[in-house]
Amino acid sequence: MHTKRPRKRSTVNFEINGTRITPVKSIRYLGVILSERLNFGEHIKKTSEKAEKKMSALTRILPNIGGPGMPGRRILYGVVESVILYAAPVWYMALDIHRNLERLQSVQRRALLKVASGYRTISTAAIQVITGIPPNRNTSGGETSLT
Repeated sequence: MHTKRPRKRSTVNFEINGTRITPVKSIRYLGVILSERLNFGEHIKKTSEKAEKKMSALTRILPNIGGPGMPGRRILYGVVESVILYAAPVWYMALDIHRNLERLQSVQRRALLKVASGYRTISTAAIQVITGIPPNRNTSGGETSLT
């Protein structure tokens, strides 16, 4: 039995006007993280972390019981959704990878639970009905969303 070894990549270094330029695995351009494989996994990971941070900062001022009503809580979801869906027409095809879709749906679910003042035992479908925010996986390609 013959197995192939992974090919070693040779790195190409450039020098322009005495400045050395070396290749990197990923780069941030206009807020989108582009990796060498263009699978956008790193972008989705960083974006979901950023949305989580914003959501946790906002939920500190929105207690789960009491506090502002549903309209005020929808602002929280609007912030989270805008962070997640930034430049989605560029990376929406990455949602075909199950891990990427799960990561974004997890953030969306937690935000919806805060909007509805619900507990984590509520199913995702039920929380979407309660909040009036539909499953929105189909809006990624131009009209973007998550489920």
